[in-house]
Amino acid sequence: MEFEFFLAVVIVFSRVASFLFFFPLLKGRNIPNSVKVVFGMAISIPVATGVDVSGITTLPDLLLRVTSEVVFGLALAKLVEIIAVIPKMAGFMIDYDLGFSQVNLIDPSYGTQNSITAAILDTFFVVIFLSLQGMDYLIFYLMKSFEFTASVSILFEKGFIDLLLGTLGFALASAVSIALPIMGSIFIVNIILAFISKSAPQINIFMNAFIIKITFGIFILACAVPILSTVFKNLTDEMIQQYVSFFDYLLKK
Repeated sequence: MEFEFFLAVVIVFSRVASFLFFFPLLKGRNIPNSVKVVFGMAISIPVATGVDVSGITTLPDLLLRVTSEVVFGLALAKLVEIIAVIPKMAGFMIDYDLGFSQVNLIDPSYGTQNSITAAILDTFFVVIFLSLQGMDYLIFYLMKSFEFTASVSILFEKGFIDLLLGTLGFALASAVSIALPIMGSIFIVNIILAFISKSAPQINIFMNAFIIKITFGIFILACAVPILSTVFKNLTDEMIQQYVSFFDYLLKK
């Protein structure tokens, strides 16, 4: 009995650890791996009591099951990450139009390049996501996912691929929707500057266009904060909905 419980803990921990290690908010360098392991074990032990391991009789069976659980955890984390990177994608688009894309920042948490607006929007989204208890919902449904089992082969079926492509399309459309109003405002500023330059070429307005565009862009971003909070709330709801849709797809199998 103790050996079966140990096998169940190993299987549950494989999925939970894979999710935690690749989850976008937890895979930074600031969170030690030991914390993720302890957190994963704290989740795995209570859930393991309800996991059936009667079909595991040999070592190859165990390795196959563990590999399947790792793939499931990775798929869940990447499904969430597709939506979590929307604010950062929008920030890169905005910075490209403002000229901030020439200033590359190094994100100390992930060791990757980042831009100014992308870092601001990403941090803003994380604050909204955590304040709405988004992490609690994701962990809850992750624990509920062990109430049923499914073959890893479903990740290659048309239904799951359609779900993944739909989520990716939503992410791209959302990033453009967030960035488009600000980019449109900057475009209008460029048109106005062009008319001023044509009417009064002696002013040489484009020498100061960079400062004007940045100032106007920061002003628009500041005015958009109340709207962005609502947008990021909807993104959090959509992230949870896509996450739950994955489990709904498994339940239909």
